[in-house]
Amino acid sequence: MSVKDHTRRQKYSNYLQRPDAPYYLILGALTFLSGLGIVMVLSASSVVSLQQSGSTYSIFFRQLLFFAISILAVLLVSNWKTSVWDRITRYSFVLSFLALCLPLVPGSS
Repeated sequence: MSVKDHTRRQKYSNYLQRPDAPYYLILGALTFLSGLGIVMVLSASSVVSLQQSGSTYSIFFRQLLFFAISILAVLLVSNWKTSVWDRITRYSFVLSFLALCLPLVPGSS
């Protein structure tokens, strides 16, 4: 192994030992997956969007709008104190469980 490879490995090893490394790794993965999801929406919905509205981008722009709203919501709630999160934890768990059960409700197509 060359000296250059060893210093590069040492540099990245030191980076992963930093206390904020998990934050940036999660942020990077989240950014990549969100971008991939937006591109997949554009790819999968362009034909349907063209048939429905005459524009290949209408569903994509709507999805992009919801993505921007979710980013603003994340920025807003990231400043909440932990006491607020402790109070809403039980209620949000029940609410998310009910939301997951909604597609299982028969009656609508």
